[in-house]
Amino acid sequence: MGSGSSKVEPPVVVSSKIPLFCLKKLGPRHVLVAGGGGESKTGVLNLMQSYLITFGNRGVSKSTTPILAKLVETIDTDIYATMNMDVVCCSNPENGRYLIAAGHGQYCDVYETTGYRSAKDESDNDALSLAIRSVGRLTTSEKVESFQKCVRFDRSTAGKRVVTGGEDGRIRVWNTRALVEDRSPETVHDPILDIEAHKSDVFDIDIALDGRIIISVGHDGQAKLWDMNLGTLIREIPFPNECPTGYKETHGIFVTAVEFLDRTAPDALSLVPQPTSGPLRQIPGPAACARASLISLSADQTIQVHNLPFETRSPTMFLIKLFLLSLILYYVIWCLYLL
Repeated sequence: MGSGSSKVEPPVVVSSKIPLFCLKKLGPRHVLVAGGGGESKTGVLNLMQSYLITFGNRGVSKSTTPILAKLVETIDTDIYATMNMDVVCCSNPENGRYLIAAGHGQYCDVYETTGYRSAKDESDNDALSLAIRSVGRLTTSEKVESFQKCVRFDRSTAGKRVVTGGEDGRIRVWNTRALVEDRSPETVHDPILDIEAHKSDVFDIDIALDGRIIISVGHDGQAKLWDMNLGTLIREIPFPNECPTGYKETHGIFVTAVEFLDRTAPDALSLVPQPTSGPLRQIPGPAACARASLISLSADQTIQVHNLPFETRSPTMFLIKLFLLSLILYYVIWCLYLL
């Protein structure tokens, strides 16, 4: 997204009344944010909110993508502020079925979307939404003061496994499918794997696309690769001596989450006549008007949209190339004439 400060401020599409800590895409046209005031008695609610990303914000000047975000769904998370979250599609995108894992203190609460529905936005207009309901809860730490720090679904299994990282330095792999099939709150779910990964907090985790390797980053400054099935350490990754210097100043305070928007909308392919052979016809998504678009969430309680525009060919460079080509052609013709 370039380096240094940008002259044009990115448009703010959401200004929240509560502190937000998490942001994830919920399909190609929705984003899910979450946060709150936690257990404090300040009156700040703990919420998960779904926004429909649509076009039509014509008031945003100098924006290549006039994006508008409409609040369409709100979930109360009781006394817990969601501090980490992940989302995975668990069926055909057109079915609107997703699993959501949210870190609530020592617990990982799992939610599901049951499909698309029509809802009312803040202006009481009809808007496309996803119906969200609770599935169950995993106790990711037996210690009350120990918090879940990060969570990630295994996308190779469409969310049948989920991995959590805790304040106790441990990585745990869970059978999400068992939780979905047995939703009784009395059922105790134990982790498939329990790995002593780091000496203190597990800051972040991710899973390879084939579901075979977990990477973890800890407060101890170490990054490690783990075998997803055996729980054994594959290797430690050395910290790079130099970090990239490219950056984009935005928000004015630290950014807590970023997500790339989709250039296509795979949840509506059946609405478009498709060819009998060859590639499928795609429907443009929120990022179709740019080389790349991402949304950023910050401690200033706003969500901004950032666009990387398509490269435009310079007419000056074209004329220079045409001039040089003409000179070469003239020289060749002149040489042939002398012969």
